[in-house]
Amino acid sequence: DKKHGYGVQVWANGNKYQGDWAFGKREGHGVFWVKEKGSKKLRKVYAGNWKNGMKHGMGQNFYVNNDRYEGEWEFGMRSGRGTMFYHNGDVYTGNWVQDKRGGQGTLVKANGDMYEGEWLNDLKEGPGIYHFKSKGKVYDGEWVNDSPKCGVYMDAAELLASHDGDGDNDDGDGGDGDSKHDSDNGSTRTAATQASGNSNSDERDDDEDDDED
Repeated sequence: DKKHGYGVQVWANGNKYQGDWAFGKREGHGVFWVKEKGSKKLRKVYAGNWKNGMKHGMGQNFYVNNDRYEGEWEFGMRSGRGTMFYHNGDVYTGNWVQDKRGGQGTLVKANGDMYEGEWLNDLKEGPGIYHFKSKGKVYDGEWVNDSPKCGVYMDAAELLASHDGDGDNDDGDGGDGDSKHDSDNGSTRTAATQASGNSNSDERDDDEDDDED
C-alpha cells in the first residue's frame, strides 16, 4: 500500500507535496508547499529532486524571510555547488558543506562589496580577497574565523596590475577585481576588520519544510 510513482499528498496540517514517490517516500522530482499560519494560502518551500524523503540533488528552496537557495542538496542539507540569494540583496555563489558555506565561494554584497576566497563553517577561513567598492580598495590576505590575520591593503588598480604583470608567480587569472568597499582608514587592519564585520548574511530561517504531521 505504499505510495509509488507520481502522486499528490495533502497532510492534515494543510501541507502539500506533488511529485514522485518510491516505496512510500518522496523520491525523484517534486514540489512541497506549507500552509501559512492563519491562512488558507500555501507557500512553496522546495521544488527539485528528492531521495528517501529528503531534498537531494538539484533544487530550489524558498525561505519564509524571502531568502532563496538554488543548487545542490545532499540528504536534506545544502551541499555541493549553489547560490544563495539573501533578502537584503547579498548573493553568495560557491561551495556548501553540510548546510554551511565551505570551500571556495564569492559573496557579493548589496552595497557592491565583494569577498572571493575560502570559507569554513559559514565563515571566511584561509586565503581571500575583499573588494571595497566606495574607494576602490582591496584587502588580499589570510582570514581566520571570519577575521583578517595577515595581508595587504591596496588600491584595486595595484592588485590588477600585480596579476596582469609578467605572471611569474601567479596563475594569471587576476580575479574579478571590480568591487571594493569604503574605509576611512588606510591601514590594512582597520579596512579588513570593517570587511569582516559586515560579511555575514542572515541566512538561517525556520522554513518548516518537513513539518508534515
